[in-house]
Amino acid sequence: MNILLVTGKFPVPSQTFVYYDFLYAIKKGINASLLCKYKETHSYKIPKEYEQNIIQYSPKKVNLFSLQSLFFLQKNLYKFWPLVKNYGIELTAKKVLSLSYVSEKYRKFDLIHAHFIQWAFDIAFPLSKLLKIPFILSAHDGHILQYSSNIITCLHKNASAVIFPSNFQKMRWLSKSKIANEDNLFIIPNGIKLITNEKKSFNKFKEDMKKRVKILVVSRLIPQKRVSDAIKLAKLLLNLRKDVKLTIIGDGPEKNNLRQLAAKLSLTEKIDFRGFLPHDKVLEHMKNTHIFLHPSENESFGIVILEAMNAGAIVVAADSGPVKEFLPNNAGYIYSPGDLNSLFAIIKSILDDPQKAFEKSLNAIEISSNYSLEKHFSLILDLWDKVIS
Repeated sequence: MNILLVTGKFPVPSQTFVYYDFLYAIKKGINASLLCKYKETHSYKIPKEYEQNIIQYSPKKVNLFSLQSLFFLQKNLYKFWPLVKNYGIELTAKKVLSLSYVSEKYRKFDLIHAHFIQWAFDIAFPLSKLLKIPFILSAHDGHILQYSSNIITCLHKNASAVIFPSNFQKMRWLSKSKIANEDNLFIIPNGIKLITNEKKSFNKFKEDMKKRVKILVVSRLIPQKRVSDAIKLAKLLLNLRKDVKLTIIGDGPEKNNLRQLAAKLSLTEKIDFRGFLPHDKVLEHMKNTHIFLHPSENESFGIVILEAMNAGAIVVAADSGPVKEFLPNNAGYIYSPGDLNSLFAIIKSILDDPQKAFEKSLNAIEISSNYSLEKHFSLILDLWDKVIS
């Protein structure tokens, strides 16, 4: 089995699902390569023996008016009409010609698996036409509703399979597609690296929380993640407890604004901005926190929530859509995005009744253990086999 994975940046800290699909495929003896447009250099370390399987795509300069180009376009441009509708004839011609010049490198592959809608439309769809092989798509995109109906419908029609991490994401896709048939639509939740937990002691948990209330946020620092809500919450909580400590892990364009907000609210000593941390360090923070807060208003799945559940943290999450599919009432707390009063009331209830919260965290560990990387990749592998055969 020869698989070509396609994505934009690689590896990216918030996209562990791409990283692990790539590594698991190679570990299972599959001839897998990953085509990316941009290489990240400061996030996950790729094992040296796998680096040769990563291909950085650099578009080739093309002469649209050479005889070779004109002949190719006259014969093939109609196959790429959805791209023409989106980008116009000239830009589509450049994209397709550029791919055609490098496509010979990819003749050995049986299947293309693109992560994210943009890379499926721009690379996997035209490359599959050039190579005459199938492609599938994992639609993780939180901003899925921003894509045009033309793009969604094109991928729905041409992909052998479209994978969604949640039913919520699938419903958003169908609201944009002009195709009603769901035969090639599949729900495969993302998997997590399971943590080996020591048996939790309520007495130890209770005594530790008496000393200090530790709250953790792990997120990209962008507006839709609403990390500012966590900072405002910390200010409110100081009226109850003076020993609240908020740790924020992640980076992004909102970093300076969030630091300024913390300073404005006189919280500089109460908030620890850790920036980017390697995945294993993030998991350690999850194991050592009391409360994991996920205030995001828009998610396609919410993999960090599952990781925090598995680490044994008490999970409090905004209702971003799919979260209710894996965080039931007996395993955590859910509130409406941006509703600080409800969020404050939940945290107060945790402090007032830590045993109830502790019991929810035990249920969360059990539920999250059903979302292992092994189970996820087994479903992916079955789908690859099905599409190729």
